[in-house]
Amino acid sequence: FGAAVLALGIALTVTRQASTELIAQILTVIGALSFAGALMVYDDASLRAATAITIVLAASALVARSSLLIALAVLSLAACLGARTSYRHAVYSLAIQEPTVTIVLFSGLALAAYLISKRLKADYERLAITAARVSILLVNFGFWIGSLWGDRLLLGRHLFNPGSISPTGSWRTAVVIPDTVFTIGWALALLAVGVWGARENRRWVVNTAAVFGGIHFYTQWFSILRANAISVLGGGILILICAMALYRYNKAAA
Repeated sequence: FGAAVLALGIALTVTRQASTELIAQILTVIGALSFAGALMVYDDASLRAATAITIVLAASALVARSSLLIALAVLSLAACLGARTSYRHAVYSLAIQEPTVTIVLFSGLALAAYLISKRLKADYERLAITAARVSILLVNFGFWIGSLWGDRLLLGRHLFNPGSISPTGSWRTAVVIPDTVFTIGWALALLAVGVWGARENRRWVVNTAAVFGGIHFYTQWFSILRANAISVLGGGILILICAMALYRYNKAAA
């Protein structure tokens, strides 16, 4: 069903009739989402399914000029690397299986999308900027997970040194890149990107750097100080100061 709706939406889009433009975009979006969901269930959430979904969503986004679909295409690409979210009773979780690969891949994608956006017409510029922004979020998620548990480089070890992965599971303790590297690297990256965003008047970039800077700070703050009356009070005061500073920046830049 999803494939049929998607095909109909694309067919209407290709005709370039103003009277059917809106319905064509709606059908393309609904068809792409339905097809992606069905394929993921049918193929048991395999890498093959995730790869196919990434391609379908990206192509559909270009046809329908849909920011939603291009954002989902980038997220689907992350799923190809094992990224996922889950929910259990009162617990939300985020998993990034390959922090280093995620950081490198989506940093490159964000930069490429940003540079390409400067050469595109308005509709496609918007898509490129959306892809860049979602990529930036994924880069920060990669740093976040890496700053907590480091990186075991499972993909690289599986490809180039499969013997290092023990069937007993003891390899899980073998961290190749320690969390300290991600902790320091993330702080430096946030500082550099935030400064660049301020100079280029990219408020979204500045706000994103500030938000993840706060997440990074409080992750380390409570990891070291733990949750107690002083750490919670001090953390609350600091976040209020930062929030006021960010508010003043946005008001001045508006």
